[in-house]
Amino acid sequence: MKRILKIVGSIFGGLMLVGLILTLTGNNATTPTVYLNADVTKSYGDLIIYVQNNDTADWTDVKIELNSGYTCHLTKIAAGTTVQIEITDFITSDGTKFQPSLTAPIALRIVATFNGKTAYYSGTWD
Repeated sequence: MKRILKIVGSIFGGLMLVGLILTLTGNNATTPTVYLNADVTKSYGDLIIYVQNNDTADWTDVKIELNSGYTCHLTKIAAGTTVQIEITDFITSDGTKFQPSLTAPIALRIVATFNGKTAYYSGTWD
């Protein structure tokens, strides 16, 4: 009986060691982050946001988030094009529109599908 327990203990210990080795060698395949090549500017007293797709492929299923909470959804931003978005097109989940008279646009994040993968852009203004 003691011999069986030793064998079972050895097998269990071996499995734990293999798991540790796989963890430490990076075989926990993680997907690298994909970044969007974008230029984002604002003008007209912070009333218009311009988003330029500098990538070689279209972005689809585009979610643009302003100041962590106001979003604007676009079906597509074609490669090499710039879209113009009115600041009041950014709304919260309850339908509240962004009001530049109360809050300045300071941060913008984009999440979109690019070449079949989820890709990101993040930036801030002074």
